[in-house]
Amino acid sequence: MRSLRPTLHQLKQLRNELDEKSINEAVAEFSQFRSASVMTGKQIPVPHSVPLKDAAREREKNTTNYADGISIIKNEDGKCSVETDLGSVGIEGVKSVQFFSCGESKFDKRFRLHMKKVRSKFGK
Repeated sequence: MRSLRPTLHQLKQLRNELDEKSINEAVAEFSQFRSASVMTGKQIPVPHSVPLKDAAREREKNTTNYADGISIIKNEDGKCSVETDLGSVGIEGVKSVQFFSCGESKFDKRFRLHMKKVRSKFGK
């Protein structure tokens, strides 16, 4: 009488077949003919790219500009900086920078939310 349970050899063979099938599908997808010519018919669309974070854009996004060369920049570490251009006072090309705490850092926020989930799991 034969056992209904699959043997390790059968499972290994099935796993190898599935791996080979997925590899062949991936290779076929990336090795398809692509041409810039409209004469070859409908083209395969190119996947959208995700723009990389640029330090200058990130800083600009976190900056609030006020009148007379005053800007407040919120940093990721929970601190803000106030940059004041002293050109309005008469000192050209010099900036005054002041720092102060203006909230929690990204790390502290993630940790607080994580601990909130942990506490909810334990029923507290």
